[in-house]
Amino acid sequence: MPLTAHPYVISLPQGPVEVREVGQGRPLLFLHGAFSDSSLWDPVVQHLAPLGYRCLLPTLPLGAHRQPLPPSADLSPPGLARLIADLIGALNLGPATVISNDTGTAFMQLVLTDHPHTVAAAVLTSGDAYDHFLPPVFASLKALPYVPGGLRLLAWTMRQPTLARQSWAFGRLSRRGMTPEQARQWSAGLLGDRGVRRDTRALIRGFHRRHTLNAAARFPAVSHPVQVIWAREDRVFPLHLGQRLARELPGADLQVIDDSGTYLPLDVPDELTRHLHAFLQGRGASPTPHAALA
Repeated sequence: MPLTAHPYVISLPQGPVEVREVGQGRPLLFLHGAFSDSSLWDPVVQHLAPLGYRCLLPTLPLGAHRQPLPPSADLSPPGLARLIADLIGALNLGPATVISNDTGTAFMQLVLTDHPHTVAAAVLTSGDAYDHFLPPVFASLKALPYVPGGLRLLAWTMRQPTLARQSWAFGRLSRRGMTPEQARQWSAGLLGDRGVRRDTRALIRGFHRRHTLNAAARFPAVSHPVQVIWAREDRVFPLHLGQRLARELPGADLQVIDDSGTYLPLDVPDELTRHLHAFLQGRGASPTPHAALA
């Protein structure tokens, strides 16, 4: 069932960011990855919101956005970490509990190490880390900013669900696959907006493992509660990345989920919700009991 959430636009120093909001109670900020938008989290949020959580769902400028940023915006990984920190401030979240997936997990590692005062707790699910930024299977994406029409071709591929589910495209990320509506929505900006394509070129040019490796070197200073949740059969971000994060982030715990790709929110939303709820309860939340999670 589609999630009903009315979007609004937050004006940040970097430019406009669209946000959707569902539920009331303890705030949770959800970060998606490249070439997807906040709807990635809808199957999880529709379970979490009734539990007493206020779920904030920004669509970040990562290729599937509809609000292009000014040409001067810094879309390097450190720049995007700053944008997320500024978003937390603009939403008046104080130190925020942040839940990330895919490329959002890389940016969240930079937020934890560059802007620790903005974070109360973090849940890092399957995504970029260490030398997997970009992961080897998607290394060819680095050429797209330099290929005439390359981003339009990517968007056209995303719009064809049969093609998008192939292993050489986005099929490696999800066992379930994006819905036809998501395929249309995630590709619309790249197909129709020069500003979105400009942002995406800048985004891709910034992908480099030095950013995640530099963040990892500073993990010993991280003092936040951290939960790492990883897909055991992830073909893009192998389980050893999640295991290493859980070892090197002080006090972090690892939960491993079967029968899923990187897109845990699409593939196993019920099980992911149970793990999130348990972690949040352990941090002193007082959500309303929910039979579906019993």
